[in-house]
Amino acid sequence: EVDMSVSLAANQIPRGFEIANYCFVSFYGFELGLRLFRDGMKLFICGKDWAWNLFDAFVAVMAVGEIIMSVVASTLEGQSDEVGGVALDIDLRLLRLTRLTRLLRGFRFLRFLKTVSSLQTLVHSLLDTFNFLMWTVVLLFLLVYLFGIALTQIVSDYCRFSAVEASANLNAVPHCEEDALRKYWGGLSKTMITLFKTVTGGMDW
Repeated sequence: EVDMSVSLAANQIPRGFEIANYCFVSFYGFELGLRLFRDGMKLFICGKDWAWNLFDAFVAVMAVGEIIMSVVASTLEGQSDEVGGVALDIDLRLLRLTRLTRLLRGFRFLRFLKTVSSLQTLVHSLLDTFNFLMWTVVLLFLLVYLFGIALTQIVSDYCRFSAVEASANLNAVPHCEEDALRKYWGGLSKTMITLFKTVTGGMDW
């Protein structure tokens, strides 16, 4: 649905996605209601999984609110221009917020990590190496910074000498005739971006 919504108007998106969303929200709310009935309100809010329970409840409420606002906007769409403007305003302001719940639904899969030992081990391994990853990023930044200073200085001296020879003025502002030097090496920030692109494969030497 997200992929189709990029290139299609709202009324051109297949209605099957909307029906599937209704079914998903119904199952989601039914499952949440069963857990609430099983645990009771006190255990549901203050139990071991209280954070996940409140998260699920928030997603369920927002999903129902999204459906209600969609129905209201569709109902008002066919009425007068004034009311239609209200429907459009509702659609742009409120649905834009409630549709974020579709992103939150994807995070529910994290609850199932504790039931799959292999995935749990993999997640713990990634978290344990996160500290080393951060220092690797810092080291990469320092290397790019140091080489950026050196290359920027070389290009700056070359452009300065060229400007001095052209104007016979020792105080001439550095200027390069080559567009590539100004575009990729015309400052420390540009040089660092160029080096980063060459390291990550975004730009070929």
